[in-house]
Amino acid sequence: MSVEFDSHCGTAQAEDCLQLYIPAASHRGHAASAGSGDGLGTGVDAEHVTGWWPVLSKFHGVEGWPTSAVILPGSNS
Repeated sequence: MSVEFDSHCGTAQAEDCLQLYIPAASHRGHAASAGSGDGLGTGVDAEHVTGWWPVLSKFHGVEGWPTSAVILPGSNS
């Protein structure tokens, strides 16, 4: 998967942030389950959910967003 950000990227509030995660090697086949009962997307810090690795750093505000595409590994199934 390729994720691209444009020059207008930013968060509405200072406490809002975005961080991308990929499934750990042992969980790659289960990538579709992200956000469904495993704590991701529900306010739980995903770093504490086993099986997921953060990609890059957290992004917030209007500065420091990637200027080129971010390539994330996908599932072959």
